[in-house]
Amino acid sequence: MKSKYNLDVAPVRFDMNGKALCMMSMEMFIKRVPVGGKLLYRDFRLRLYPAVFFQESHKSNLYKLTPLQMLALTTGKYFP
Repeated sequence: MKSKYNLDVAPVRFDMNGKALCMMSMEMFIKRVPVGGKLLYRDFRLRLYPAVFFQESHKSNLYKLTPLQMLALTTGKYFP
């Protein structure tokens, strides 16, 4: 993250497993990293969603993001 966004984040702030990291909200990221937490959250989500959809595509042979999924991906908000 330091090279991409010029943020110096101590790894100890995210000392958890992948499942716990995936369950974190934007507010939780901001609480751990007040300056840059929102940016880290969005970057993490941008990396996470394609991996999840790619994994699901192997099960159903579908790999397509809907406009609402793309909106959720960029904003961190989920829509019914």
